[in-house]
Amino acid sequence: MVAYPVTHAQFAAFIDAADGFGAEEWWTDLDKEDPVAGRIRPHGNHPAAHRSWHDTTAFCRWLSRRLGFEVRLPDEWEWQ
Repeated sequence: MVAYPVTHAQFAAFIDAADGFGAEEWWTDLDKEDPVAGRIRPHGNHPAAHRSWHDTTAFCRWLSRRLGFEVRLPDEWEWQ
């Protein structure tokens, strides 16, 4: 689990990467939506709010592969 919110710039890197948003391997058992909706923000370092659980889970899978360790969303107990 990451300590800081994902930024618009970080999520944009996932959308733009050749092995990112468009790669089917991150979307196993997830619904895929239009990546452009809500993407453009004036400040890339602001949190990437208004993303679906599916988008965020796919991002975590992609980032985990890139970093070489697991990045994930908090489970319900951790969130509370």
